[in-house]
Amino acid sequence: MIVVDSLDKTIIQESLQSHKRELWGFRLFIFSAQSQGKMQIRKVISTFSLLSKAE
Repeated sequence: MIVVDSLDKTIIQESLQSHKRELWGFRLFIFSAQSQGKMQIRKVISTFSLLSKAE
């Protein structure tokens, strides 16, 4: 299993706290990202951030 570094954890936690209603969708994104590798996690987080700002 891929270990997420502390910066990623902080970003994930902040995103989850501000988007409780999207918690499950976000967990699925992270899970699929972990199985594809760490760079994918960063890509997913930035995509999620863009989607959040677009709301």
